[in-house]
Amino acid sequence: MPLFKFIHPCAALAIMLTLSACGSLPKELTDNSQSQAAQFLRLGDSTRDAGDLESAATLYRRAIDTQPDWPEPFLRLGNVALQLNVLGDAELAFRTAISLDGGNVPAHLGLGRTFLLMGSYPKALDVFENAITADPAEGRGYNGAAVALSLMGRYDEAQSYYANGIEAAPDRISLYNNRGLSMALTGEYAEAVTWLSDVLQAGKGNIQTRQTLALVYGLSGDADNAAKTGLIDLNPDEVSNNLYYYAQLRQMSDEERAAAVFGMAWPPGQ
Repeated sequence: MPLFKFIHPCAALAIMLTLSACGSLPKELTDNSQSQAAQFLRLGDSTRDAGDLESAATLYRRAIDTQPDWPEPFLRLGNVALQLNVLGDAELAFRTAISLDGGNVPAHLGLGRTFLLMGSYPKALDVFENAITADPAEGRGYNGAAVALSLMGRYDEAQSYYANGIEAAPDRISLYNNRGLSMALTGEYAEAVTWLSDVLQAGKGNIQTRQTLALVYGLSGDADNAAKTGLIDLNPDEVSNNLYYYAQLRQMSDEERAAAVFGMAWPPGQ
């Protein structure tokens, strides 16, 4: 069953009010529909957080049916569709959120991530650039654009986006981490190690930065330092599994390796 079933605002109102066309609503009815939609949204969030993503999608659709001009349920539905890997539904949900609010940065980011997962890297770049335009200080638009460029093999341009993003959003740690990864994917292992080590020493990194450093060591074939760095945060079994995965990454083509590495480096909160 498709996760996303969009009812055009006019059609939704015709169903609710038995009207033949859209018209102005009494304030009390509008307020009531907003309250109902907000309740469906809260229930959807609780259900999502409990791990039942398909039921959460149903509740978000109920919110959409109740308040079809509100972008937030579309945004939530798009994120759930991404988690379920239903990429066509995610694209449609994010596009609708953007059509309702062109400055909705999370919707642009969601659509960009969807295109990355689809392998449509030029489309992803365009969407992430729209996110930068909407809110340069947010930072994740730069991150997404740089990832898209890296996946297209345009690493020099990616480095410029990372640098500009760090200037615009110096607290966005993922920009520092992914800049190091981008260096490593071009074979600049020493530069990547120096960059990430300096980030950690300056107090701008986190656990993920250390594990990114371990990954860079692993990509370079330095298993000893990869293990030593990994053990700062992980147990020996986890580190052993990572070392095995690093060895697999080294056997991949450049394109496969980049897609695998940046897939690991792009959790929803980034």
